[in-house]
Amino acid sequence: MLPLKNRIKKRKDFEDVFKRGRVIRGSFFLTKIKENNLAFPRFAFVVPAKFEKKATKRNRTKRVFREATRSLLSLMKRNVDAVFVIKNEREIDFTETRAEIKKVLAKEKII
Repeated sequence: MLPLKNRIKKRKDFEDVFKRGRVIRGSFFLTKIKENNLAFPRFAFVVPAKFEKKATKRNRTKRVFREATRSLLSLMKRNVDAVFVIKNEREIDFTETRAEIKKVLAKEKII
């Protein structure tokens, strides 16, 4: 489970990342990333109803993304706020998700 301190919770923070963040595209998601002035990185995950009508599948997708991100926390060099927006309709696999997140974060020199 991704620790609470590493999650973006406030609406203001979401809006700030969406307005001022850079867009990086992955194969099945896009990421908005913005530097933060905190001592730790924070993340949020958005799975639109357009992606999947059933809330249970949307929540499972978010859990997989949270766990994949948590496993990469120790490798992070920079503190950022990142919002992942899942785009494609497909079964989400932990190993593939972790590799794709790692690739996107490495591209931005966060890992």
